[in-house]
Amino acid sequence: MSKKMLYTVFAASLIVAMILTGCGASGTPSATAPAVVTEPATAPATEPVTIEYWTFGEFANTQAMKDAIAEFQAANPNITVDVVGKPDTEIQAGIIAGASSGQIPDVYNIALNVGAEMLKAGALKDISAEWNALPEDYRNQFAPGAVQALNQGGAVYGIPYTAYATVLYRNLTVLEEAGIDPSKGIKDWADWADQMSKVKAAGYTALPNYSVDGWLVFHFLGGVQGITNTIVDGKSSITVAQLTKAYQFLLDTKPFGTDVGPFDAAASDLFINDQMAFYEMGPWADTTFAAAAETNPNFKYDVVLMPGEIEGWSGGTHGGEFFGIAPGPNAEAALKLAVFLADKAQVAKISAEFGGRATYNDAAMADPSLSTYALLALTVEAASMGLPDAAYFQAFPLAVRQPLADNAAKARDGVLTPEAAAQAAIDAVNAEIAKASQ
Repeated sequence: MSKKMLYTVFAASLIVAMILTGCGASGTPSATAPAVVTEPATAPATEPVTIEYWTFGEFANTQAMKDAIAEFQAANPNITVDVVGKPDTEIQAGIIAGASSGQIPDVYNIALNVGAEMLKAGALKDISAEWNALPEDYRNQFAPGAVQALNQGGAVYGIPYTAYATVLYRNLTVLEEAGIDPSKGIKDWADWADQMSKVKAAGYTALPNYSVDGWLVFHFLGGVQGITNTIVDGKSSITVAQLTKAYQFLLDTKPFGTDVGPFDAAASDLFINDQMAFYEMGPWADTTFAAAAETNPNFKYDVVLMPGEIEGWSGGTHGGEFFGIAPGPNAEAALKLAVFLADKAQVAKISAEFGGRATYNDAAMADPSLSTYALLALTVEAASMGLPDAAYFQAFPLAVRQPLADNAAKARDGVLTPEAAAQAAIDAVNAEIAKASQ
């Protein structure tokens, strides 16, 4: 159930004691260790408390989640966990709508790219004291990039959880019909464009239209080596020159593709029916393609890193989710649950139940039990390059994606030169950033 947040302050000694006693000597969080309570305290661990946890709908009813909650509650009989499954968009909307009245969950999973909105709504507790008090072995489980994203100006706004990175699916039949040896891979953008031209010459379509959405433009922006996505002096770190490269590539490869965007089912149908060579998307697309391959054994595809502008650099975009802790009387118990669920043992179980879903827990991703999931290892590698899908916890609203898409279409359709389109897009992006920072 939802409850009104009461904003109080933990004594530093309470925070350190709670976290340290919540972890075993090995550095792995222990659900059984009792909390040491000093005064003043909010929702003391010795008193019964019910915490509300919002997570993704597909996670809420998994056996791994049910087992984890049962284990946590058995070890902490004073804490009852009310798990509520929601689509990620509903989690975001529900928290923003309820924040003004304090009607928000005690702990929740949310995308990094809306972290700034959660912070602005007052829905995130700074857990820097708690995080820094955790054993080093625990903190070192997580991907450095995710930890860095959650550390802003000395504050820590949560614990890393799930992750994604976009990858390139290849229809092997189409490539072979076009005279392309898939085993040789794709070196860089130039090599990829050459393969696309061969695909088109053989009577097939190379790829969907990636100018229809700003998030899709990020997939190609990520191919520019060394690109970053942050805010510097109130402006995006993405430069006109970098965006020009992405727009130029979209223009150069337009003759080999289709006007159908990848979100359209028609695009995935072309890929499944051996009419399209390439389909770039997140690992979730594999579910559809794997099911198609089971139905039709003649459908053959594989997955590789998306090419970048130079050899050795992967394109694409990546992002993920984290555990946010709401300020309020139940923050101590909520944080204890988050620390437990984000640990390797629980994360590995969740990942396995989803067929190797990627997470920000590097220790879990390296677990031998997940070694059979080839897409998982590829996703983790892709997330180490490419472009983050937002400037995390900064004034970088998702509205910036619209001018990126609008001007990508103008560049691809020849309405503007790639450079002029890139300049217009960056100007609009910076205007959105300025608006969001007010």
